[in-house]
Amino acid sequence: TIEEEYKLLKSGLSELKIAILKTVQLSINTKIGEIATHVYGKDAKTPALVLAENNYSFDIVDDTGTGKAFANLVIFDLAIFALTDLPILIHDTPLFKNVENQAVAKFINEYLKFEKQSFVALDEIKKYGTEAEELLLENIVTQVSNDRVLYIKDWRKR
Repeated sequence: TIEEEYKLLKSGLSELKIAILKTVQLSINTKIGEIATHVYGKDAKTPALVLAENNYSFDIVDDTGTGKAFANLVIFDLAIFALTDLPILIHDTPLFKNVENQAVAKFINEYLKFEKQSFVALDEIKKYGTEAEELLLENIVTQVSNDRVLYIKDWRKR
């Protein structure tokens, strides 16, 4: 009877885990859909997180290019940032290099929706349009350049 009870409990636990994963998956994918719609419009092809008991996948519809992959990663990060108590989000310049300029400009609006702290490093902010440039300049904390390094030591020089 112990073995039978163990199998029953194990099966029940598995079913509970799957139900919880489906709830989490639905929450994340709903938020991903909202953010993708804000960035790409109502006809956006949104990525989908699929959570299974022992694995997961992040399915991307049609466009598997590098820029779209990085944009989908930003969308996923923003969704997790919105749905959790994660206190900060950091995205660095290389993440945006292959993403369409118009999408990056829309991401700026998404970052500004949060009461939590997000750190975004971007180069060449003029290419994202006047509105995005103005938002970035209004919210800038620090700006580095070739003659204004972040640290005392210029790490490009030996």
